[in-house]
Amino acid sequence: MRTRTKTGSATIHATADDDEGIGITTVYDDKGRHMGQLTQARIAQLHRRYTKHKQDHRDDPPDTVPEELARLMHRYTTGSTAERSATGKVKMTNH
Repeated sequence: MRTRTKTGSATIHATADDDEGIGITTVYDDKGRHMGQLTQARIAQLHRRYTKHKQDHRDDPPDTVPEELARLMHRYTTGSTAERSATGKVKMTNH
């Protein structure tokens, strides 16, 4: 099952479960570049935090969930520079 959600300019794409039965969501930036992956459980947790923040800061609301996730992926760095993958993608499915 594939589901695409596009709001604003960033996109999230829920894909089928991985080998261990864990749902994976892929995040793309506004140019369609693959930014990284998160488990659907982590997406749900981040969405709850996003909703609370949005309610608490009505005068300065955040951008859409996909846009905020793309920014998160852009800010996130994994490991040391020597351990970085050649692709530069963020695989946060084990975080």
